[in-house]
Amino acid sequence: MWEVFLDGDNIPIDHYYRDIQQKVQNIIHPYVIENVVPNIYSQSNMVLKYTSTRDVKMRLYCCKTTNKNATDAQILFNAGKAVSEGKRVIIISNDKIFTEIENDNNIIIITHNIENKKKTKLRKNTIIKAINEIKGSDLSKDIYLCDLCDYFPSHQMSTIREYINSLHDIRLNGNDCVYVVNY
Repeated sequence: MWEVFLDGDNIPIDHYYRDIQQKVQNIIHPYVIENVVPNIYSQSNMVLKYTSTRDVKMRLYCCKTTNKNATDAQILFNAGKAVSEGKRVIIISNDKIFTEIENDNNIIIITHNIENKKKTKLRKNTIIKAINEIKGSDLSKDIYLCDLCDYFPSHQMSTIREYINSLHDIRLNGNDCVYVVNY
């Protein structure tokens, strides 16, 4: 039996379904991916974008605190618990702490970095450029923090959030929707 743990603080949920789920299926074969419900841990806002006829199952766990590394602590604890119950574990995260517990028998780590994009510096003008590129001609389209992860692959979502929060004319609302304030 398998358990999948997703670090929702640095891997957007849509990236799991778009890019990573097939990798998980290849690892757990002959088990069926639909029978392995991912456990998603987060201490921040997350967005699951609308996709027509999408049908997904997931378990979402919100940490009790917003203390740094609370998500990692929850994943470590529950991964250990699953292994002690005889289950095999896949942890999907870019945090290096999980490499300490990876082994061939019980725990497999999958990292996810956006490929084929040059590393872009996190600057106000590059964020505005990314927002405009994502919107294209649809000026009413909402842009979320997870959309910007593709444009800044060398930065974690939390780093992008902190940088945007330090700016005066780019803001995040409560749902992590990014918008530009024109003065």
